[in-house]
Amino acid sequence: MTVVEFFRRRPTDGVIERFARVSAEAGGPLTVEALHGDDPTSVEALLRRGVPGPTGEMLYPADGEAFVRALPDVYRGSMLWAEFGR
Repeated sequence: MTVVEFFRRRPTDGVIERFARVSAEAGGPLTVEALHGDDPTSVEALLRRGVPGPTGEMLYPADGEAFVRALPDVYRGSMLWAEFGR
């Protein structure tokens, strides 16, 4: 299973929050879990746009584990980023 966690820095005080967990098993569907009472539809909307894969092809949530593996390379800002989790 591949797990990626999303983090954000609150603009008001700079505190870092882990706000979502996205996971998938090989050949399995994507699972999105919003943390701390966040609305899961906002996380799903962020992911729905798709991300470029390692060879430039676009990956979408339907691509499961390959999509999850690509997230940390795409989301790596100072206010919003993704890291491999457990």
